[in-house]
Amino acid sequence: MKTNLHMKRGFGLISAMIFIVVLATIGALALSMSTKSAAQATNTYLKEQAEVLAANATEFAVMAMQMHDYGDNDQKGCINNITLWYPDNTQPMFQMNVALKYLNKSLPNSCTKADGAVAIEVGDTSAHAAIIEVEVVSIDQDPQIRYFLRSVQKP
Repeated sequence: MKTNLHMKRGFGLISAMIFIVVLATIGALALSMSTKSAAQATNTYLKEQAEVLAANATEFAVMAMQMHDYGDNDQKGCINNITLWYPDNTQPMFQMNVALKYLNKSLPNSCTKADGAVAIEVGDTSAHAAIIEVEVVSIDQDPQIRYFLRSVQKP
């Protein structure tokens, strides 16, 4: 009878240890998942911000094209590249690189032209249409966010 009582106590101790190990494993998994969830929320926010910045950089490029005097000679040139920073250039979170490739091969030689550009009359409203390529890159973020947007725009 005495040995049976010792076996019951030993089994209870082993059961308690297994229960504690299972609880610790579940706690560690919960902590790991909550940490990953917070990081994923931050990355989603930064991605959304990069998408909005890309759209804004495209609008800025179109505005710059509208205000630019292209003229009829190489001296006036074209807007080929624009670099922007958000929120400012002293401590930026994002850098936006905008490349413009014009669709009119009749523009001056200083203008970057897209492959397959065609001759368009300078008086035509689509004379300065361009493919605008925007690259938004996060600065000092881990992992780095990189977003591309390409569109055809006419000022």
